[in-house]
Amino acid sequence: MQALWGRDPNRLSLLPLVRGTAATQARRFLRGADVEERRALRVSRYLPEERVRFGVWEEGTARAAVTLEDEEAVRLAAFLTPRATRSPSILDELRAFLGR
Repeated sequence: MQALWGRDPNRLSLLPLVRGTAATQARRFLRGADVEERRALRVSRYLPEERVRFGVWEEGTARAAVTLEDEEAVRLAAFLTPRATRSPSILDELRAFLGR
């Protein structure tokens, strides 16, 4: 796992031609907690494809992966963001304005 963390896993990178276009990838490695400290979650955002890919890594080897369309990634982000720290939506602002 040291080799995995030794690089800068959070940098932007330009990928080779994908479907005839150069793609940009932003990625983050998130370490597992407690007994899963040898595992990591790699989250990659590919532009301009507007997809997010999650990979489960164990000791430097990808064990599983799933790709989400951007709409599903937005739903996941909303789920993970605590309600108190989330910016109010337009609907929330309208409800507050109307006193509901």
